Amino acid sequence: MIVDLAACQKAVHQYVVEPFDHTFLNKDAPYFAAVVPTAENVRFTSGSCWQPIRELGAQLSPD
Repeated sequence: MIVDLAACQKAVHQYVVEPFDHTFLNKDAPYFAAVVPTAENVRFTSGSCWQPIRELGAQLSPD
């Protein structure tokens, strides 16, 4: 399978990096107002970019 890596990088940047980079997660990210930002919970937020990457033609697994 061939996927445009620049397009994948753009999706990750848009859905993961921009919302969380240089932020105080407990105060700046609405999701973490009620959820402790542990590694497991931060990993959950990466799922927001899965659908846009799948639309590019990539096959992703949550594991």
